[in-house]
Amino acid sequence: GDQVQIVILPTGVTIAEENAGENLLPIRVTESTFRGEHYLLKGKTNAGEELVFFTPTGAEIGANLKLTFPRANVVCLHP
Repeated sequence: GDQVQIVILPTGVTIAEENAGENLLPIRVTESTFRGEHYLLKGKTNAGEELVFFTPTGAEIGANLKLTFPRANVVCLHP
């Protein structure tokens, strides 16, 4: 298969409750900053990939979360 880059729109990510949602991705929160209307969260996946996204609520640094994002918010790019 072809190698692709996956781009998830930062505003299209939500924190999943339990194991509910489509496209679940576990992360550990490394930064949580209030930015007026939303929080900027940074986290790392189990594979060490860093993610930056926006949510309406913050999270504690070090918290283990599962992110969910609908397919409509994912873009595949061919390098």
